[in-house]
Amino acid sequence: MAKRRKRGKRKTKNSNRSQPPASTASKRPTWALALTAVVCVGIAGFFWLRSLAGPEEELQRDEPPSQYTEENLEQETMAVLNRLVKDFPDSADPLGLMGDLYVELGKTAEAMKCWEKCAELQPHRAGSYVRMASTAVERGEFERAVAIAHKALRIDPVMPGIYCELGRALRGLAKPTESLAALEKAVQISPKSAVNHYLLGQAYQQLQQYEQAKQSYLTALQIKPNYTEACYGIVSVSARLGQKDEAAKYRKKFKEMKARDWQTLPDERDYVLHHRFLVKSRRRASKTHTNAGILYYERDRRQTAEKHWLRAAELDPANTGCREELMTLYQQSGRNEEALRMCEQLRQLAPENPQYHMCAGTLLTRMNRIEDALLAVRQAIELEPNNATFRQLYDQIEKRK
Repeated sequence: MAKRRKRGKRKTKNSNRSQPPASTASKRPTWALALTAVVCVGIAGFFWLRSLAGPEEELQRDEPPSQYTEENLEQETMAVLNRLVKDFPDSADPLGLMGDLYVELGKTAEAMKCWEKCAELQPHRAGSYVRMASTAVERGEFERAVAIAHKALRIDPVMPGIYCELGRALRGLAKPTESLAALEKAVQISPKSAVNHYLLGQAYQQLQQYEQAKQSYLTALQIKPNYTEACYGIVSVSARLGQKDEAAKYRKKFKEMKARDWQTLPDERDYVLHHRFLVKSRRRASKTHTNAGILYYERDRRQTAEKHWLRAAELDPANTGCREELMTLYQQSGRNEEALRMCEQLRQLAPENPQYHMCAGTLLTRMNRIEDALLAVRQAIELEPNNATFRQLYDQIEKRK
């Protein structure tokens, strides 16, 4: 974790302002209060985004907006991506990220244009073709998806992901036999993909090859135990095969999965639905800042990268990626206290990850906190008892004691 990984081309606290007295607040029109809040958020967001455009030495951490809306989060995310495109005009990475954002926003036509530009800049970039083909399928443009897939396969006959989209497109064109052949190839190339096995099961089921369909669904469920759709597929084909006990067994499992997918009490659902989209917008913005930081770091603009990662962490308290990047950056810069702070956050977010405990041990040793370091490494060893590296590190720290 302490070493910078090789990268390929590529996953606010509300201010505690005091409330006005009830007698005063009651005299203010509701619309005026709402308008004031929106203006404040817009101004704060403007100055934060403006700080990204200046020279690195002028970058300063501004106070985050006191509240969020889907609209201002979308504006912030798009502003970051537009800045990336401007800063790195010869790179396909910002355009790829922008295409991903457009898809999440339902703007698939704009997404297709971004990925077409990606393919022009980097003709051998597999992800661009896979995304284009997938989006074409979602738009119901099956012929276009097939054409994109064939173009991609001329570039790379074993391009991961493209046979999956080709199979989906051929199924949409009512060519089940050709679809089956494409999906069998997809499974051959990526045998650990639960989606590939699930789609293959659907292809077998469409051709009434129920036993093969069941095996594909079972494999998908084995790879991804919470795959609700694959479980339902097993129920369907088991009934077709006359396997009543099997159908009943997986029907019960399917109902449990559905209940797990939606565990909120009925009187809480309106609240959850109201806030779910805002949470999604914050996570989307956080992911964009994380990726932006990576692009700036790779071009040795570390201060800008740090600012993006800090913003990502602020937007999403559960984002481990940006915290890993910050921890590594701080370690490399000798900022051990800050690195340890990020490491402790990671240990809280993912206590089952032994690498985080090992990193804490390393940092604590640098800070001469030997007992705490030994405790952290012991936690790593408890999670992976056979890891020789952890035991070697423990012995080294013990000698310093």
